[in-house]
Amino acid sequence: MIYTDKDFVLLYAHNVPVKGDDEGVIYDLQKGRLLYIPADIVDVFNDSRELNMGQLKKKYVPSDESVMDQYMEYFIGQDWAFVTNNPERYPALDFSHCRIPSLIYNAIVDVGPWTSKTVEQLSACNCKFMDLMLDQIETVSLLPSIAKTIDTSTIIKYNLYCKVDMDLEKMKQLLKSVKGIKFSKMLVSKNSTAGQKLSVDGLPSDKIVLVDQEKPLGKKYVSYQYFAEALYYDTYRHKKIYVDRHGYIYNVPGDNRKLGNISSDNLRKICKGKEYLNISNRPNPE
Repeated sequence: MIYTDKDFVLLYAHNVPVKGDDEGVIYDLQKGRLLYIPADIVDVFNDSRELNMGQLKKKYVPSDESVMDQYMEYFIGQDWAFVTNNPERYPALDFSHCRIPSLIYNAIVDVGPWTSKTVEQLSACNCKFMDLMLDQIETVSLLPSIAKTIDTSTIIKYNLYCKVDMDLEKMKQLLKSVKGIKFSKMLVSKNSTAGQKLSVDGLPSDKIVLVDQEKPLGKKYVSYQYFAEALYYDTYRHKKIYVDRHGYIYNVPGDNRKLGNISSDNLRKICKGKEYLNISNRPNPE
């Protein structure tokens, strides 16, 4: 054992834990790393300056203390944490006044006739990350013009999520049609016809990623550069926006509260409005 029950195990100051709805993330501000962890581990590290290892084990894993040891040995071995008997010597970073200027930094947008205008308005809100949702094969033809709009926007990373259940041949045609478009990844459902085939035969491009269609998108696209906001707000809803293919604006997919329509409303004005802020600024779950 690399520590005793009387020792404290602390994250290095540049490794900052943030708790989300159902999981946590440690942001390494020095090396630019992200480590996804169980949400309970965030609570452990939040207590680690006040409670030594023996006290943490009794509080969080009284029935099987070896679980805590396995986690801590991993964090120490991978240079996320260290052992000390004097935690007061290593103060945590203060992010109480840290904010970013973006009105929106994550967007999920269904590909449709209003998508290019949506991208323009997202850029006016200094949006940085976007998921493009392709759920109709007819809208593939819109992608080149949308891509041109993205190239002159503030968006620095976007993924193309293919929700159309197409066969492998149509998938190849789609890849050919979007050749030259600089999306980061193309996400394909494992349960789709093409996805099942690709699972067996292998992926033809390193830009294709097979995903579980049931999992909500947008939760893991918070750059480590903007982690500080996630310390205070619900990371699923905060500064997020969803625009469907008809142009209707929502906070996130599955939310039935329409905030406006991109065809007639100003997105920047909506994101400064009381209705959006009441939803977006929900406190981070305890």
